[in-house]
Amino acid sequence: MATYTAWPTSDDVDASLADIGVTLRATGAQATALKARVKAAVEAEVGTRTGRQWLADSVDAVRYFDGSGTQEQEVDEMISLTSVTVLGPPTETLETLSNVVLRTDQGLPYTRIIRLRGSIPGLQTDYVFPVGRQNVGVTGKWGYAASIPADLWEAAAGEQAFRAAKRVGWRPTGRIKGRTIGDTRVDYANVEAEVTGLHDQFEAAVARYTRPAGRRLRNLRPRMI
Repeated sequence: MATYTAWPTSDDVDASLADIGVTLRATGAQATALKARVKAAVEAEVGTRTGRQWLADSVDAVRYFDGSGTQEQEVDEMISLTSVTVLGPPTETLETLSNVVLRTDQGLPYTRIIRLRGSIPGLQTDYVFPVGRQNVGVTGKWGYAASIPADLWEAAAGEQAFRAAKRVGWRPTGRIKGRTIGDTRVDYANVEAEVTGLHDQFEAAVARYTRPAGRRLRNLRPRMI
């Protein structure tokens, strides 16, 4: 059974090829090197096109954001929050914020933090993330999740198989190469690897998991001079 805490390996690609009855003509070191290059290219493309870090960090790291001026702060995708600090000039820590938690909608990754306070109009300004440039330091583990979604993982494995097959040629196992009818001989040409449908599955998965532009980034970021 596949595990989704790492991107597909060479063995996973071989399994994807076997599932559709395709074997690579390249063998040995040539095939190993090809699959390694394809693996790196597919992983990089998934990250770039979706705008996401798919596997979360295993240790805490700090990232800095422009303060929102509200009780809610949009951040990069993360799986755990350790601390939040407000910075002053040039890098002085002015305050470590308390009662800050991750906020998410059901089934979506964590992309926002909020300060837990009651709605007291006269005190609201005490409970916001101060407006500023790169003045809110957020420490935690960054990334979409601890594991890659199964459908995206399968799509990446299929795309690796598709690219490897297309690069070195392929042959479907058990495919009829031709037939003779009476005095007529018909030979069938190899079709392109697109017939497997693997590339279409990859494109659909990448489109499905592309990160949308944040609402705050589009409309609500305070104007700074």
